[in-house]
Amino acid sequence: SLMSSFETPKLDVLRMKVSSPLEWKGLKNLINAGIIQEIRQLSLNLHLRDADMWDEYKTILTSLKGAGFFPYYVSKQPDAQYLDIQEGTTSLHSRYEVSYGNTY
Repeated sequence: SLMSSFETPKLDVLRMKVSSPLEWKGLKNLINAGIIQEIRQLSLNLHLRDADMWDEYKTILTSLKGAGFFPYYVSKQPDAQYLDIQEGTTSLHSRYEVSYGNTY
């Protein structure tokens, strides 16, 4: 792995664009395999444009929180489209830049 090749136990920052179903699956695999615990901060460019994946988006982002990651910076991208979805009192858009810190 990348971390073992540099002989370091933790990765300081991982930057990912998470757009396609395959990229979302990659993020999910990092969480499920426990590799995410070896990362201190995540900087994610999130795209929520596939309506068929809405439940999967929620599952992955909830799992990220369960793994000890909490957002400290969230910004809607300027070209984001409004989604006709509401989560609680929050209206959602198609693209965000989110930075997470690992609290574990």
